[in-house]
Amino acid sequence: MAVIKGHNGSLRDGSGDIVGELTSFTLSVTQNSEQHNAFGETYMNTTATNKSWAVEGSGMFDPDDTQQAAILDELVSGDAVYAIEVRPEGDSVGDDKYTGSVVIGEVSVEASSEGVVAFSFSSQGTGTLTKGTVS
Repeated sequence: MAVIKGHNGSLRDGSGDIVGELTSFTLSVTQNSEQHNAFGETYMNTTATNKSWAVEGSGMFDPDDTQQAAILDELVSGDAVYAIEVRPEGDSVGDDKYTGSVVIGEVSVEASSEGVVAFSFSSQGTGTLTKGTVS
């Protein structure tokens, strides 16, 4: 069984540039389904229907990070659509990557007197999520 070190992963924009200072991200993919059966059938059948996906990220706020700023700017003054690339394994040739466009739903910049300023965002995929490999 392979063990993948979390610190090797990265979250990037559509051009492949790293969103800086993130300490965690989540890629979620959901398969919807419908159950059905006809008269006389004892057991239900399940049919896969459509899928959805989402990406969340969090870490430390960096006002000089171009990619963090782009996520916030896209929500504030753009159409909130952002091209994203998730690399859970790392950046080596052949590692898995997932790409697509997301609609930014929320961005938070949070400060407390006893910590560093935090940055987080949540988004919903729009259209297809594509699995590929790092080249």
